[in-house]
Amino acid sequence: MKNTRLVLIAILLLCLAVFLSSCGENGQSERETQKTVQDTQKTAQDTQASQTSRVSAGLAFQSNGDGTCTVSGIGTCTDTDLVIPKTSPDGDAVTGVKQKAFAGCTKLKSVTVPDCVASIGAGAFSGCSTLESITLPFVGESKNVANGAGKQSFGYIFGTDSYTGGTATAQENRGTGMGSTQVNTYYIPPSLKSVTVTGGVVGYAAFENCLNLLSVTLGEGVTGIEEIAFNGCRKLTSVVILGSVKSLPKGLLTDCTSLKSLTIPSVGWTEKKGNDTYYYTFGYLFGTKKYDAGVLVQQSYYVNEVRNTTDISYYFPKTLKSVTVGGGEIVRYAFYNCSNLTSVTLGDHVTNIGAGAFSNCSGLKSIVIPGSVASIGNGAFQQCTELTSLTIKKGVALIDWYAFYHCSKLTSVVIPDGVTDIGVSAFEECPSMTSVTVPNSVTVIEYFAFRDCHQLTTINFRGTKAQWNAIEKQTDWFKPAFSYTVHCTDGDLSK
Repeated sequence: MKNTRLVLIAILLLCLAVFLSSCGENGQSERETQKTVQDTQKTAQDTQASQTSRVSAGLAFQSNGDGTCTVSGIGTCTDTDLVIPKTSPDGDAVTGVKQKAFAGCTKLKSVTVPDCVASIGAGAFSGCSTLESITLPFVGESKNVANGAGKQSFGYIFGTDSYTGGTATAQENRGTGMGSTQVNTYYIPPSLKSVTVTGGVVGYAAFENCLNLLSVTLGEGVTGIEEIAFNGCRKLTSVVILGSVKSLPKGLLTDCTSLKSLTIPSVGWTEKKGNDTYYYTFGYLFGTKKYDAGVLVQQSYYVNEVRNTTDISYYFPKTLKSVTVGGGEIVRYAFYNCSNLTSVTLGDHVTNIGAGAFSNCSGLKSIVIPGSVASIGNGAFQQCTELTSLTIKKGVALIDWYAFYHCSKLTSVVIPDGVTDIGVSAFEECPSMTSVTVPNSVTVIEYFAFRDCHQLTTINFRGTKAQWNAIEKQTDWFKPAFSYTVHCTDGDLSK
């Protein structure tokens, strides 16, 4: 009997595994870019944790005679996943990695350098030909390296000595003279696909021409990014820039022709908005340079305080489908015409969605609007014709005119408590909508709010029949006037 039970359990587990596997296959492609973003964000957290858990033993150290030391070599360590400790076996604080300390260590697969390290010598990882991922406290020699020194490039720690299998990488750096530049050729292992940087400033052209990189994550400790930092990173599929970076340079992601997912702290140049000029649109990050793998996106922006608008043409990578925005204000027309995007995630620090912010994003399939957003602006999501899933969280106070006009595949909407006004034509021409939930905080439903919602037959009202009747419903708020039912907390109203 016992053996029979074990067999039955095994069969049940096998059936469950097959069922789960088949479920996982459906929709896998839709989740792929989302998973990439989540994985790369998690990388920074995991590597930070690794710094306080497992560390590599047997490394060689050189004491500085003041309670600090420098890692001088691989010593007797045989790890393929190298984690430099924060303190040496003698108790000295590790503050540096010596020049060419790990040169020729051809068995290393990953390297983690802790945040306590203040400097890394030239060519410290030269010839590490099988390296696949690296976590660094900064890019280049140190957090505070001067741009004119030519030591702010990512290639600096890999050195200028060629070796079998190394990829020659030309990286530009600013010279010491006004506006002068120079180019150094570094040899970066072609196996290196993933980089995480936990602090410092990512300098001018820091990752330029890193043709084999697939993923770059910039952690919370990174305080700035300078011009053309990712220029020519044509295989890069994922970039994660976390919240401590307060400004992003123009054309930061120019020529990143394979980019699939992007996480940014805010849209445009800076989180703090002044006059609504062109550098607050999403296209500002990609620039106006035309290239074969780019798709032309024409975006509108304010020219001056009078709020006259004009258009500018940007070139986005065709592959970009998923964007996450951590915070700030998404201003007027910020994502206008970004028809290739299928997924936009708004973080809990996004404060406002301006007029037309996502209008004509015809590929956008779902959106969750966090409660930190004060208002959804005029026409913010109009003509989002593929939008099927909409979540508006409690905290949003205003759904303005034409906010979701002609979202033709939207089937249902739950308007959160706290919204007082449903604007003119807010959901006009949403012909697939079958139900809407309205809170008792609503005091007015304006003209044409649900006009031409031909399938809308159910209104769930979170209040009494008397409260529903007390709402000001302006002319043709629900046109044409066909049969529908309002489900109130104390009964139904049939119309």
